[in-house]
Formats: sequence, C-alpha cells, structure tokens
Amino acid sequence: MKQEIQIQKTIDANLTEENGPALNLKRFQVQKEERGVYYFENGNYTLARGESQFTKKKAALYSK
Repeated sequence: MKQEIQIQKTIDANLTEENGPALNLKRFQVQKEERGVYYFENGNYTLARGESQFTKKKAALYSK
C-alpha cells in the first residue's frame, strides 16, 4: 500500500520545463503555465520564487 506525501521544495527560480528533473520527479511534464506558475501532475512550481508544492506516493512502512 502507498501513502501520499505532501512536499514543499525550493529550487532555483526561473527553471524551464527541461529543468524539471531538479524536482526529482519521474515523468515531469508541464500541463499548463498560468501567471508565472507551471502546473504539472500532482503539483505546481512558481517561476519567480522557485517554490514547488507537489504530492508524491511512497510505499508505506509497516511495523508490528
């Protein structure tokens, strides 16, 4: 079972779509750009500030 994790990350400002791997996301693809914000699957990236917010799925660890 996987759980969703909310991630907020600040990287270099004004990156282009080709620099998306800086977020460490597989299959990064900008779906739309609006008012200086890139929107992609499960998140967004603000060009001017370099701030990104996204959801990532990670395998849940179980302990007994």
